[in-house]
Amino acid sequence: MLRISRSCLVNMNHVREIRRTPRGDFILVLAGGATVTSSEGFREAVRQHLDRLRVQAG
Repeated sequence: MLRISRSCLVNMNHVREIRRTPRGDFILVLAGGATVTSSEGFREAVRQHLDRLRVQAG
């Protein structure tokens, strides 16, 4: 589980796609098609979590 804003936790096992906004926030597309956007305050924590996942997968 990853907190991407004060009001949103995301199960990363259900994330199908990750995009970026022009401001640098993350848009997560979930398996069911829903999208959720990270807030500015959680942007760095989300980026660090995704970097750790990328290293483990590689």
